[in-house]
Amino acid sequence: MTNFKHILEKGSKKHVCVSCGKRSAVRYIDLETNEYLPSKYSRCDREMKCGYWVRPEGDNLINSSFVPTPPKASTLLPIHYVNITLKKYNQNSFVTYLKTILKPDEVNNIIQKYRIGTYFRTGAVIFWQIDLNEKVHYGKIMSYDEVTGRRKKEQGSTKSVFKELKKSGKIKEYNIEQCFFGLHLANTYPEKIIAITESEKTACVMSQLYPSYLWMASTALSHLQEFKFKPIKDRKIILYPDLGIDRNGISAFEKWSAKAKEYNSKGYDIEVSKVLENISTQKGIKNGYDILDYFLENREKEETPANNQPEKPLKETESDKDFSLVTTRIRERIENQQIKGDNPIINQEPDKEDIFKNEVKELEDFINSVSNLPKELSVNPGYKILDVEKFFKSHLQIVKSQIGNNSYAPYLKRLNEAKREILNE
Repeated sequence: MTNFKHILEKGSKKHVCVSCGKRSAVRYIDLETNEYLPSKYSRCDREMKCGYWVRPEGDNLINSSFVPTPPKASTLLPIHYVNITLKKYNQNSFVTYLKTILKPDEVNNIIQKYRIGTYFRTGAVIFWQIDLNEKVHYGKIMSYDEVTGRRKKEQGSTKSVFKELKKSGKIKEYNIEQCFFGLHLANTYPEKIIAITESEKTACVMSQLYPSYLWMASTALSHLQEFKFKPIKDRKIILYPDLGIDRNGISAFEKWSAKAKEYNSKGYDIEVSKVLENISTQKGIKNGYDILDYFLENREKEETPANNQPEKPLKETESDKDFSLVTTRIRERIENQQIKGDNPIINQEPDKEDIFKNEVKELEDFINSVSNLPKELSVNPGYKILDVEKFFKSHLQIVKSQIGNNSYAPYLKRLNEAKREILNE
C-alpha cells in the first residue's frame, strides 16, 4: 500500500476556504512534521457549490525511513448519551418544523424511530448516528428555521457532539468514524429496501411519505465510503442523490453512480435513482434540490386555492410551468415500478417517450427564458460551439422530429451539456 507524505486532516475541524470564504475547508498535514501545509493546499467540503481542491505539489510519497503512526481506533459513545437528549421537543426547532408539514403521529414516529435528540442549550436538533450494535458513532447538532425548515448556515449553527463533549471535559481525544444516519433500523426492518439520501431531514420525512422503504442518510455528498455499506451488504439499496453540478460539470448523480458501480463490482446491490434527473428544472439544479424539496414545493402549490393565493407566491422560472405534475410523476415512479419480479428498480423510466418529450420541453423553456445567450460556448476542451443560438435551434428541431428514437439520444445529451455550461457561467 502506498504511503503518502501529506494527508487531509482527520476529524471535524474546518478552516476558511481560500476559494468560497466559508469555514468548510479541510487542510493537508505533513505526516513527518505533523504541521499544516499552506492554506492553499486544502479541500472544500462544499463539493457542489465550491468544489475547491488543491493537492500538495512535489513528492507526495513518504521517505522510506519514515514510519507513519498507526490509525487510531474510532471513538464510540455509549447509548446513554443519546437517551438523555430524547426530550424537550417543544424547544426543538426541527421538531417544530416537522409539525407544520406532517401529522402529529407521523412526527412522533420520526422522533422515536430515528431517536431525534434536542440540544438543550439552543433548541437545535441532534441527528445521532447509531450502528447495529447500539453504539453511537456521531452526533450532528444542527439548527433549523422553524417555519421554512431550512438549515441555518451562520457560523456555529452546525456542531459536533464530540467537540462539545471535549469542551465540557467529558471526553479527551476522539477519532470519528461515521456510519449512515438510520443504520440502527436495519435490524428492525430486515425485509425493506434501503433508500439513502444525503440529508437527515429528507430521510426522516420520506420515511413517513413512503414507509415501504427504510430511509437512511449519508449526511453529505462525499460521505459514501464503502465501509459504511458493509453492515448492509446483503440488502437491496437505492441511492437518491441531490441535484446540482460542481465546478467541473460533474453532477451528484454521476458521482454516486460511479460509487455504485465500484461497490457493485465487489458484491453489493446498489441502484441510483434517476427520478430527479428525469424531472429536474433549471431552478432545481441551481438550488441543489433533493427529492423532498420537489414534494414540499409542489404540495404548497396544490394546497393553495386559486382564489386565496399566499402573501408571497412562489416565483417560478419558465421551465417550472408544468411543476404541478412533479409529485404525481415521482409517486408513479416510486410506487408503481415493479420491474424484475418484486424488486422496484426506481432508476428505470416507465415511459421513455414521455421522458424524451419532457426533456425537450424543458430545454425549449430554458432557451426561451435566457435573455442573453453567449455567442460561443466551450463545452469541454475538445468541443466548442461557435453559434449557440443556431446550435440549440438545429438540435431541438432534430430531436423533436425523432421523439423516443434512442439513436438520437446523443443530440439530447449535447443539448443538456450546453445547458449545463450556460448555467455554470
